[in-house]
Amino acid sequence: MKRYISLLIFAIFAFLLISCSDSQSSGNATDTDSENNGDSIQTTAESEKKDNLPLTEEYLRSYKVAPASDFEYKLRADGYHITAYIGEDDVVVIPKEIDGTPVISIAKLVFANKSNVRGVLIPDTIKSLDSTFGNNKSIEIVICEGVENMGPNVFNSCSNIKQIILGDSLTTIGECSFFSCKSLKEIYLAPTFVDISESIAPAVFFGCKQLTIVGEAGSYAETFAQEQGINFRAK
Repeated sequence: MKRYISLLIFAIFAFLLISCSDSQSSGNATDTDSENNGDSIQTTAESEKKDNLPLTEEYLRSYKVAPASDFEYKLRADGYHITAYIGEDDVVVIPKEIDGTPVISIAKLVFANKSNVRGVLIPDTIKSLDSTFGNNKSIEIVICEGVENMGPNVFNSCSNIKQIILGDSLTTIGECSFFSCKSLKEIYLAPTFVDISESIAPAVFFGCKQLTIVGEAGSYAETFAQEQGINFRAK
């Protein structure tokens, strides 16, 4: 009986890994059915971009907000929904509002797959992400401090991402959200992060061999890290 249960658990985990690996579409797809501060620092920013240096949090936070013309978007009852990025810049600060109306959501795959975008700052008006960056080999840093719900496959197979800055509002993380983020060394999980399905837990950070989870001592983040064999550091 024990042997049967062990085989069943192994089969479920194997299925999750296959599902994570196969979940991303090829090309720059746009989800049309799903429902971001000033001027740039001229000399330093232009030099950093020209030399293709690794992006930093300070650099991204000081970057100019992208114009509305860099996006395709739809107006819905509660605000604007970004459906595609059509700009040419590889650093993107999504506007908080367009024509005075808040930007409240972003579709699946907007910065996924063959996107050449290296850094994205997502405003705190956007509370949920789902498959947004999956399989983007260029992305290095994302700031998304307002996100409460991290859906499935948000950063799946983003092998070059080094920094993901989450805020104090995150409560849930979906299947394969950080699967195979090989360059990710540290991520902060707030005390608001309280639970994750036991069946998908092993696949959430699978392949993140350099990762340290940072959180409050005694929090669920610490328990989660211990259960998954991931390094933990108390904040």
